Amino acid sequence: MLAKVQPDYIVCLGHDERNGMSAFSLMREKSEGEPEISPSDETVRGYTAFKKFAGSFQVDGDALLTPTVVGVLHPTYYESPPGLRKFIDS
Repeated sequence: MLAKVQPDYIVCLGHDERNGMSAFSLMREKSEGEPEISPSDETVRGYTAFKKFAGSFQVDGDALLTPTVVGVLHPTYYESPPGLRKFIDS
């Protein structure tokens, strides 16, 4: 699917890395290498509101896809914080 869509951004709902089961941590695990995470300064109830990394994914054999992967606090647990577009573009 990523090969067909070729997104510039992938937004993951949930970015907890403690148990490796969030969408963000799974995408990071699938990315080539060990991408460095950039957290936002914004917090919600003491938790980092957003995180991102430069992804690098092998798709369709030899095609390389390089979207920015953004993790957002899961909306079922936290209020959705404003400022997502500003953070993505920073």
